[in-house]
Formats: sequence, structure tokens, C-alpha cells
Amino acid sequence: MGEFADALWAMKRLHPRLELRLYAGLSADFAAKVEHGELDAAIVTQPPARLPGGLLWSPLYTEPMVLVVPRKPHFTLPAQPLEALRCAPFLRFDHSTWTGLLVDRVLAQYGAAVQDELELNSVEAILALVRQGFGVSIVPQLRNVDWSRDRSLRVLQLPGVTVQRHVGLLERRQHPHKRFTAAIKDYFKAQ
Repeated sequence: MGEFADALWAMKRLHPRLELRLYAGLSADFAAKVEHGELDAAIVTQPPARLPGGLLWSPLYTEPMVLVVPRKPHFTLPAQPLEALRCAPFLRFDHSTWTGLLVDRVLAQYGAAVQDELELNSVEAILALVRQGFGVSIVPQLRNVDWSRDRSLRVLQLPGVTVQRHVGLLERRQHPHKRFTAAIKDYFKAQ
């Protein structure tokens, strides 16, 4: 949840009668639900393609893409951590997801041919496997989550990488809860 968890608590304090329902899932699935009117709005990563005319995406925050490596790997970790992209087992974010497309862009910027070990669609699942020493990965550095104190994980910035994950609010242009979605956008503008 990263930064969005704080926003929800702030909204709940300001509007105690507000009834919140949280769903975990993939951005593309939520975008389809917003488009079909099943949801008024959803927090999603920036869509990789142009949105249908009835939808509006408002950026809220960005997350840099980082390399995560285990402190105690079950494989030989090269002295140069970025070299691990070429020779260590790679835990890939699902190709078919919007975040997976960002990982592919990072790898293309590095010109890195990785050794795919597993493909998953959850940052948390990938981190759990990296912590256990099963591979390395590129994931978005979740905002408001401090991985620097994690004794099982090393988080490394990727020099020269311009790819970032942009998280925003996707909503229908016309819906009955615009006051709430405006409050969410205002919360992030103030951060």
C-alpha cells in the first residue's frame, strides 16, 4: 500500500462516517472496472496506453525502480551488484502487468539479459523470495516503506535509470463521489 495507506487513514480521520473498501489486484483489472462503471475510481499505476475518453488519470506520486538482492543468497552473488542482473536468478514481475512493462524498460535501458527464474505479480511476494535468498529482482521502491533496515535485503539504486512507476487516481470523468476523489488528490498535493 505504501503511501496510499497514510492517505486512507487521513481521509478516515477527516470523514469518520466514510465507509472504505480496499481491494488488492492488478491495475489493468481495476482500470477495466472503472471503465465499465463497477468502480468510480481506483489507485493504479500509470496506464501504458491512451485512456478511453470517459476516464481521467491524475498522478499522485512516483516510485523509483530499484534492484533488490538478498544479503544471504543461495547462489554466488557477484562483487558488483549490478552484474547480478546478468548472472543471478531473476525474479521477474509479471510481463503482462503495467509494472512488469516498467521492469522490461529498466532492463532495456541497462541492456541486461537476465536469467528468469520465476514470474510473479506481487512486489511483496518477490521481496519474500529475495529475502530468502532465491534470486534478485527489479521492483518499484514503495513509498512510505523503509527497506533500508531490512536485514535480509539490500536495495540498490540503478544509476542512469530514468524509469519510475507513477501511481495515480483513475476515475470516470463523471461519478457521484468526486468530493472524495478530490480530497485524495488534495492530500497527495500537500505531501
